[in-house]
Amino acid sequence: MYSTSPICTPSRAGLLTGRYAQRVGPRWVVFPEDPEGICEWEKHFGDVLSDAGYRCGVYG
Repeated sequence: MYSTSPICTPSRAGLLTGRYAQRVGPRWVVFPEDPEGICEWEKHFGDVLSDAGYRCGVYG
């Protein structure tokens, strides 16, 4: 498996958006209480699939 970053938050952002982690936003680990994260204008795979009629969810 290829990951765009050795840190969890940027690598997850890269997997969710399909972009390089350096272009998505967070370059550090983001915790739930942090005010920053992925930019609101960034489109995720879930957004694209929902627009195509799929039902998406997050588990785990």
